Amino acid sequence: RKAAMHTVRWGTLGMGKQLEPTRPQFTGSSAINPVTGRVDRYYPWNERIWKVLRSGTVLFVAILTLVFSILVIFALRHICHKYTGGRLFWQVLNAMFVEMMNWV
Repeated sequence: RKAAMHTVRWGTLGMGKQLEPTRPQFTGSSAINPVTGRVDRYYPWNERIWKVLRSGTVLFVAILTLVFSILVIFALRHICHKYTGGRLFWQVLNAMFVEMMNWV
């Protein structure tokens, strides 16, 4: 029922089961597709794993950098609140930092 609703909304009602050609930018080896029986390009897992690992490593480093930055912000806030006028200084510093990050 939901699929039929999307089919009408997207204008694909009369298309049926059309096979889409492989994108020309896709670089893979040719292999026979067991479902359609035609030759398609295939990107084997042993080649794909290195890209997946590299992406995961970059994501992990980005998350570690974010956590470290948050810890540094909390430490600076704690240090600034110890001194007289530190709360106001921290608020001004935090507002300037937020504005600088909005430009980026």
